[in-house]
Amino acid sequence: SRVEAVEARDVDEREEGPDPERDQRGAREAHVVTLEPVPREEHEEHGGEDVRERERAREFPLELVERDGEDGQEEEPVEHRLDEALDAGFRTPPLLAMRAALANTSSVYDFADRDTELDRAEGLAREALVRDGSNVHAHLVLSYPLMQRGQVDLAVELVEKAAELAAYQPTYLSTAGMALIVCGERPRGSALIREAIRLNPGLSGQTHGWLAFAQLADGNYEQALAEAALLPSEGDYLWGPMFRAMALSGLGYRDQARAEAARAREIRPEA
Repeated sequence: SRVEAVEARDVDEREEGPDPERDQRGAREAHVVTLEPVPREEHEEHGGEDVRERERAREFPLELVERDGEDGQEEEPVEHRLDEALDAGFRTPPLLAMRAALANTSSVYDFADRDTELDRAEGLAREALVRDGSNVHAHLVLSYPLMQRGQVDLAVELVEKAAELAAYQPTYLSTAGMALIVCGERPRGSALIREAIRLNPGLSGQTHGWLAFAQLADGNYEQALAEAALLPSEGDYLWGPMFRAMALSGLGYRDQARAEAARAREIRPEA
């Protein structure tokens, strides 16, 4: 039977749009990684390293990741569980990429050393790609430490390769688009996000936040307003009113911009 392991992430694109305070995280968006059994006949016929890795993934003890805290104790951080799995020899590309993504996330926060976590992310993502050069998530994850260290061209190449490998997978395409926007390739990134929405019209409407962000950065206020108009007006979603305020201001509609800005301050007073 199929087992779907959902990777941990600090940003859920269904709930949050692009955040200027986190706009360097595009390459770390989470994905659903499917671990599935390898048919015995395929294993015997091909017997290659890739097939053996997939067979090993089938045997991965998910209790290492899924177990809850016991006796009232706090749940163990998922990165610790992944480390246990990797140390136990389950160094499959999906798990390596998953752990690398968490290292990217940790690099942003004060509780971890930035360079150490970026080194960890890069090393694990590279190992994942050595084991499986077609792993889309590893391409995206590896792009982040490279981008952070000024190797933007290489980061873009990795993201473009991910988009090529996942040409019909809207979640990966939208994530690649976000990463390209972060890398400064806004037209190309926006095009990938639009293609993702075309493939899956049910994709989070808040994905339009990234399109609005890209248009604002390029000074295309009319298009930015059109995208921002698709973002939520109710609830605690900050970037809808924030981006609408910025676009309206750019178009000269000061009163409407002030109204949207007031709404944004209600949601987040420090904004």
